[in-house]
Amino acid sequence: MNCRIYKSEDFLDIEPLASFVETFLTKPGSELRQKIANKTLTGTIAVVFDIGNGGVVGWARTEEWFDADGGYWDTLEAFVDKTYRGKGIASFAAAGLRASGAFEAGTVAVFDPRMMMISQKAGVHATLFTRKDEKTWAQA
Repeated sequence: MNCRIYKSEDFLDIEPLASFVETFLTKPGSELRQKIANKTLTGTIAVVFDIGNGGVVGWARTEEWFDADGGYWDTLEAFVDKTYRGKGIASFAAAGLRASGAFEAGTVAVFDPRMMMISQKAGVHATLFTRKDEKTWAQA
């Protein structure tokens, strides 16, 4: 396995890579899929490659985010190909983000309880946010 870290603009410039992640490693209709398609992605993304197969198997990313009170957070989200789940790929990618200095705030905001464990394995403290309503997230 190999983990490569990209600033969002550099990632978007590698059209085959960005297109593959958009098509195969995001959920249909997701905000990330839209950001890649519209070339509005910000932040940093860590992409994990299976060297043996040569393919992309997962990613983790961070971007700045402001909560409802205006507090600054770095986010942490990840996605892994179904056949590679349970092997530490998301934690590996998150650790790559940490090692690269991508987390400026020290504590990351996560939006899924599973990301709490991934952040812990990567050595990053996380705070869980849950959806309060259609547009607002609140600390869990």
